[in-house]
Amino acid sequence: MPTTTKPIQTADKPNIALVLQGGGALGAYHVGVYQAISEAGLLPNWVSGISIGALTSCILVGNRPENRLARLEQFWHDISVPDEWGSFLQGEARTAFNHMSNLRSLMFGQPNFWFNRPINPMFLPYVPPEMTSICDTSPMLSTLQRLADFDLINNGPVRLSLGVTNVQTGELSFFDNTTQPRNKPLRPEHVLASGSLPPGFPPIRIDGVLYWDGGCVANTPVEIIFDEQNTRRPDILILVELYNPEGKEPTSMDAVKQREKSIRFGDRTLSHLKHIAVNHNLRTHLHHANLKLAKEDSNSTIQEVAKKHTHGGMDILHLIYHPNPDQITNSEAEFSRPSIADRRKAGYEDMQRLLAEDPIRRDVRQHPGEIIIHRYHKGQTTSHRHI
Repeated sequence: MPTTTKPIQTADKPNIALVLQGGGALGAYHVGVYQAISEAGLLPNWVSGISIGALTSCILVGNRPENRLARLEQFWHDISVPDEWGSFLQGEARTAFNHMSNLRSLMFGQPNFWFNRPINPMFLPYVPPEMTSICDTSPMLSTLQRLADFDLINNGPVRLSLGVTNVQTGELSFFDNTTQPRNKPLRPEHVLASGSLPPGFPPIRIDGVLYWDGGCVANTPVEIIFDEQNTRRPDILILVELYNPEGKEPTSMDAVKQREKSIRFGDRTLSHLKHIAVNHNLRTHLHHANLKLAKEDSNSTIQEVAKKHTHGGMDILHLIYHPNPDQITNSEAEFSRPSIADRRKAGYEDMQRLLAEDPIRRDVRQHPGEIIIHRYHKGQTTSHRHI
């Protein structure tokens, strides 16, 4: 791997949020990203995740900074099988290996994660709602309990937000360690609910309500960051996407499946961020205009508007995973250790390159309260004000 990441130049102790998208086995990319930002001194005060992003978030928030990387490594080691020999293969041989790894996963499950039900419920006229899935994910409950300290999650300094879908209402909601009732703290079930993507994984019932994977509604758990009730938004938002919504025109049915999946789970994140940035930046400009008018006009309405709270500025570091050519269409269910290592390496190197450009120091703001999006795409970083 490349050398240690150069610390990024920021204000002292910035408030940092890390947002992790869902994507199954692609989530090994998160490990490399976290390694790079931790080496750069960008330790998050808030982690928001969905699906595999929720599992990663749980392990990060449920461990002290000095133990987080080791726990993430242990997690991916424990849910994979010893097939490191595949790393010696290249080209079509490596692609074939990845297909076989995916087939093994679909047939036998993943250790410490899930196993297939003895009887497929698709052939049964009725099953209890909690069993309406091809797989049983109960092993993940003990895995999370072993690798994350839930006392630290519920009483520690880092905020944790987990996106879930209410099965009955179809609405996206969040379990959050800052809003959970004291007598109902976050448990492994809350985390697993965020990763319960149907029909493979079963819904999780919590306090009488069934929940599915938050990715059924939105795969990028960024909405909660920009909730107007948050009086203290992050100074830096690190957003990690596992699906690239951009791609070539498909020329095979396999390519069609890949493009459809990338578009659906890519979640239109960039357009969403642009909308948020434009809305926020316009408000910032209006706020400064009202401040100027308030100095020149004693009108009480202008004075009142000028005094209204405006959120501070934010730098958004937007990173997108680009898979190697040997990766297959069903990569999210391909948990071979060689592929896990490749994805982790990609996350580390991509984040290193982004931070090496030190985009936060680019002076592109007209007002300090603006949101700037720094997007790393195809090997280069671009910074935009979007107004």
